[in-house]
Formats: sequence, C-alpha cells, structure tokens
Amino acid sequence: MPGLSAKHSFHLVVDDEEEIRNGMCRYFPWDQVGFQLVGFASNGRQAFDFLIRDPVDILLCDIRMPIMDGLELARTIRGAGMDTTIIFFSAYRDLSLIHIS
Repeated sequence: MPGLSAKHSFHLVVDDEEEIRNGMCRYFPWDQVGFQLVGFASNGRQAFDFLIRDPVDILLCDIRMPIMDGLELARTIRGAGMDTTIIFFSAYRDLSLIHIS
C-alpha cells in the first residue's frame, strides 16, 4: 500500500455481524503486525461518522450491511476527499460486488 507504514497505521473494522466484528477486533493480533485498531462500527453510517471525527489509514469493511453498505461508504469517503485505504471483505460468494467496488 503506497504511503502506508504498518508501524503507524491505524484502522477501523466495519461489519454488521457482531460475532465477525468482535472476532476481527479481539482475536487477530493487530499490534503484532504493526497496526493499531482504533475502533469498530456496525454499519457504514457509523463508520463514516467515526471517520469524520477520527480519520484512519485503513478501513476493513464488509460489503453488505444495513443502513449504509460498504460500497456506499466507499463512495461517501471518496466524495469527502478522504484518502483512507479501503479493504473489502464479505462472506457472500457473489463476485459481482467485488467487481463493482
């Protein structure tokens, strides 16, 4: 990822499924690989509100969520001029969503 140093990268996890969100936040050793988890959100609207207050380097984001999905969140982030790196993940096998993003 151009311009990102893992030693100083801060990230936010966004997923509407609590079990997945908690697993990604609590059980992955982010600090051991040079990242600092600074927050989590359960939908794109919450994530965008967080990013307005506290910008992050990397956003780990589910694609399908209620209220504001990951694709709409990405468009909103880019529209606001933020340069956050966005990494999508999804449990769905519909690869057309990935091509859209």
